[in-house]
Amino acid sequence: MTQTRTGPRTRATGEPEMSNPFMNLADRFFGRGQYAVTIPAMDGPLLPNSLLDAAHLVEQIAEPDNLAVLGDRTYFTSGRCVYRLNNGSQKAERVEEFPAEITALAARSDGRFAACLSNGSVAVWEEGRKPQTIHDLSKRRLTCLTSVAHGNGDEIYVTNGSLSNGPKGWAKDLLEKNASGSVWRLDAGNGSCTELAKGLGFPAGVMADGGQLVVSEAWRHQLLSIDLAATQRPRAILADLPAYPSRIVKATDGYWLCLFAPRSQLIEFVLREEAYRRRMMEEVAPQFWIAPALRSGDSFLEPLQGGGVKRMGILKPWAPTRSYGLVVKLDRTFQVLESFHSRADGVRHGITSVVEINGSAIVTSKGGNAILAFDAPRTRENRNAARH
Repeated sequence: MTQTRTGPRTRATGEPEMSNPFMNLADRFFGRGQYAVTIPAMDGPLLPNSLLDAAHLVEQIAEPDNLAVLGDRTYFTSGRCVYRLNNGSQKAERVEEFPAEITALAARSDGRFAACLSNGSVAVWEEGRKPQTIHDLSKRRLTCLTSVAHGNGDEIYVTNGSLSNGPKGWAKDLLEKNASGSVWRLDAGNGSCTELAKGLGFPAGVMADGGQLVVSEAWRHQLLSIDLAATQRPRAILADLPAYPSRIVKATDGYWLCLFAPRSQLIEFVLREEAYRRRMMEEVAPQFWIAPALRSGDSFLEPLQGGGVKRMGILKPWAPTRSYGLVVKLDRTFQVLESFHSRADGVRHGITSVVEINGSAIVTSKGGNAILAFDAPRTRENRNAARH
């Protein structure tokens, strides 16, 4: 998929590029570069469809998140609890509970789990055994742990989205235009803790892939690669996404990437209006900010309501929306192959995690309070039929 850069100029590291003041003045006058409010169009393999709304409902539960696979079993989290999905009509079984909300979960083939909590601690355990806290990162102000991945041996990789906001304050972090996120390597054996990257715009997903880490940088709408064998800065491997990326995992023939909320021209405009944005955050309740959301349509006070064109009581799928459902399949070079959507008129929004197991993709719709499943390989005929 061809990408065109419309946001701030960035280095190959993913960090903002320093530009001269004359170029900044010209960009501001012409509305380009970091002053542009355009976003990439969803076309080609990102052409909108209704495949998520047509997907099979596996489980209905409050704000499911953090899918993980161990053997032929699938696990997920909801609040402070870890659940195991069961086959058939049997409800998910709770297998673990923690004193704080679980913000990230990972499993590895030897049966070990790792979980990040909202209080900044990281715990490891095997099913049937008591979890052990191996790190308390709150001492380093790391209380916004957003994702976790196992490495080799005792290595565990975690991302911290922000130094000033917790996991639930991600919309505030975006509107504050923060870039205080970081990536860390933890050692469960000797207790060491090493920072691998910093100054990131809310890293929301991490995946160990050979000799590199792949990190999703939400506020800069891109995927980064961190070489574990070198001291090079992170480099962008997929940029200018039309939504904010979250967790990324391996597929049988590539990767799966979740995008938890849509970008819009209105939000891009608000991000550039300093005085308006400050007053909005001071005077308006957070749920009514002009900001992306995991779900929308619950109140007539929400922004963008007037843009939803309705006839005969029907919301058009192409109407402006604060929330959206989107998961994409990437090839081995991190280019988009196909995508699965829940549009403005859908209810399966806020896709935050995905796994592939036994030929099926399972996703959590945190905004729709649902766990969904669909066949991972799809024919062109099925994709085209769902677009209408």
